[in-house]
Amino acid sequence: MKVLVTGAAGRLGSAVCAHLVQAGHEVKATDYKHREGLPVKLVHADLRDEIAVYSLLEGCDAVAHLGNHANLMAGPSPQRLLAENTAMNANVFRAAVDVGIRRVVFASSVQAILKVPNGMRAEAPYAIPYLPLDGSVPSNPGSNFYALSKEFGERMLQELCLAQLDLVATSLRFPVLSGENWIERFTGGGKPAARSSARAMSAMRMRSRKWAGACSANSAAWKCSSTPRA
Repeated sequence: MKVLVTGAAGRLGSAVCAHLVQAGHEVKATDYKHREGLPVKLVHADLRDEIAVYSLLEGCDAVAHLGNHANLMAGPSPQRLLAENTAMNANVFRAAVDVGIRRVVFASSVQAILKVPNGMRAEAPYAIPYLPLDGSVPSNPGSNFYALSKEFGERMLQELCLAQLDLVATSLRFPVLSGENWIERFTGGGKPAARSSARAMSAMRMRSRKWAGACSANSAAWKCSSTPRA
């Protein structure tokens, strides 16, 4: 299978590329910034350019769309972040459907279901409707523009799945992704429980599925690269 990975230069994207290559897939990696050490060639592109996205997706069988502004601090302003994340998501999803791709994985955020004002830590009591979380948890982004961009991305995929019956999409609602430095810091070099807990909060399987859980970047990459078929 040939898979396009957007945001391939990021912590999650680089791990996803490595996992997909290890699993025997052909990987096309893209990002607007450069990164050394990827297992595949990196194609530099701007996902805000809808025309450029079509050429990136041409010939691919699936897309792992991870390329967004990562949080409210990453964008020049909340308004610009909302506009640009929404544009990137719309460009990738629409072009994927147009060129015949029928398998999409989207990196959403747990903030799409938990009201976290301005992307900062929420005050207790926390608005978690129930545990364990699953794909039926209703959206609750509040006025957080980053969360709104992710929630709208999920809804775009849901509507595209309803319109295109052979399209299978999965939204992964990630919390903070920990790297190896975090693992070392919090475990003292031991094996982190976070590696296995990525699977603890599994999604309810549906045509447009959602998944939420605590995970390391490697666990998240595993989930992106092993999301089941329909």
